[in-house]
Amino acid sequence: MLLDEPSFDAKLLSPAPEDVDAVRSARAQGFSYPIVIELVEVAPYLTPGDLLLITGLGLPTEDEQLEQYVAGAKAAGAAGIVMGLEPVYSEAPPGLIAACRAQGMPFVCLPPAVYFASVISFITRALENQRLRALSAMVTTAQHLTEAAMQHDSLQQLLAVLARERGGWAVLRVGEDLLTAGALPAHLDLDGVLDDLTRRLEPQLRQKGTPTTFTTVAGDDHSTTFEVTAHLARNSQRSAALSVLAFGKAPHLDTSDRTALLLATSLVSMLSRLPAEQTLAVDQLLMHFLIDATSSAVTGRERARMSGLLERALGRGAESAHAVIAQRRNEHGPEAGFTDVAWLRRLLRTPLVEQRGRRLRAFTSKPPERTELEQATAEGWVLAISRERALAELPHAMHEAEELSRTARRLGTHVGGHDLEQLSKVWPLAAIADPMLGGAAASLWLAPLDGDEYRAERAALSAWLQRHGSWDRTARDLDLHRNTVRRLVASAGERLGRDLDDPVERARLLLAFTAIDPEN
Repeated sequence: MLLDEPSFDAKLLSPAPEDVDAVRSARAQGFSYPIVIELVEVAPYLTPGDLLLITGLGLPTEDEQLEQYVAGAKAAGAAGIVMGLEPVYSEAPPGLIAACRAQGMPFVCLPPAVYFASVISFITRALENQRLRALSAMVTTAQHLTEAAMQHDSLQQLLAVLARERGGWAVLRVGEDLLTAGALPAHLDLDGVLDDLTRRLEPQLRQKGTPTTFTTVAGDDHSTTFEVTAHLARNSQRSAALSVLAFGKAPHLDTSDRTALLLATSLVSMLSRLPAEQTLAVDQLLMHFLIDATSSAVTGRERARMSGLLERALGRGAESAHAVIAQRRNEHGPEAGFTDVAWLRRLLRTPLVEQRGRRLRAFTSKPPERTELEQATAEGWVLAISRERALAELPHAMHEAEELSRTARRLGTHVGGHDLEQLSKVWPLAAIADPMLGGAAASLWLAPLDGDEYRAERAALSAWLQRHGSWDRTARDLDLHRNTVRRLVASAGERLGRDLDDPVERARLLLAFTAIDPEN
């Protein structure tokens, strides 16, 4: 960080320039915070990961004392030492350089024109930006890990995402089964490493929390070292097999790596505890991401990937779906539970069902049929069903179902935007029960006249209804021949499937046009 800022002109004096690998490792060394300590004994004031800033005011002068000084800083966990020249020293003490090189402590020297105030300010801003980038990356990783848990062969998919997104390699051993992802060191004794990790993890099973351990392994040429963290996933009580999940990365693991591994371990535990045919919690988690994390801002590759996930969940060949909201007829009834979720999964033949308070929300490739609606009624539920939507547009389908659900609740009957015949039975009562839904329900009722090709029929029908069925006045308003108006109105009635000789039907149509455009 400091070495990459040209305005500081910082020089790396330890490790020695000819030690290329050590220099590369030192430049990649992370640290938590810069701290200025001008004392001979710095260890009591350091925390692991601190970057020690000094001018040399309290620095010892004897080589042996300098070695003890560096050793104390290293033992306290200092990430490195940064020395500013002048007013105490005009150049870095050779003894300090030698001590740092001997003990593998990174040592950076700043020219006289650079003050610690500017260094600390720069580092603080850089660390904050780094933290925000890491947080954003972690959110993305968490979403991708969760999505991987929804796919076929979910454990292998979890490992692949963990290794790819965190730039390392991952291993999962469940009993005798072994899964790997990423580029493992070629000469790694994987069984030996996992056996050692398991022996250290097993005693922690009786404790609360996630059993955790840490080790290091050598790379292919023994010049690269991988840090490895392993967790023990808590399986179903019926399973005697232990699940050990390990993640390795060179040269160091960071906080985001450990967080991603912990989340992956939790998902492994959850998948192992749930029967394969009833992964209710996993499917509800997917529903959360589909509804709350997907928006119109998601486009391109991400939208296509989401569609692929949905197709796998709803069945091969599925290109569209309906959103469904189920709510109890008795709004004071108990909250929905897993048994209710399981019931709706069976009713709609879909895995994508989640519980929200007293309501259930679902996506299904086919809307419920009459017998299924009757069963829902018998169980004390009313359903609101959206129109058919492409898989990439399901948040919009759920929004539509949310609107229809208010009408369903107030009328105490099922309401389906996909079924115009059924919807016509609750229009315009739906608008009376919930005026905010008037426009939405009317739009659905008049949907057969949507589109530019039916603009003339729609305009003619609207004008004719407003003129109380007068052909002559409608023709004058539209500047059309009387017979043209008759033809357009008749065509509109046929498309809507309405008997325009029925005054009740004409009243419904007029109310629908008025709800959509109150000024007409």
